[in-house]
Amino acid sequence: MVVPADVLAGVTIKGFIERLDAYMTWYRDERIKLTFGTSIAKRRRELGLMA
Repeated sequence: MVVPADVLAGVTIKGFIERLDAYMTWYRDERIKLTFGTSIAKRRRELGLMA
């Protein structure tokens, strides 16, 4: 993934890690997977694979 330099201009390492963590949480829990029509986390809960 290529990120334009101005997006991260002035961002500390801690700030970068916080942004990355937020993105990874969104990607795992909230992103809609077209195959399932719902988020991956919700689909796993429906299947009993996740609490």
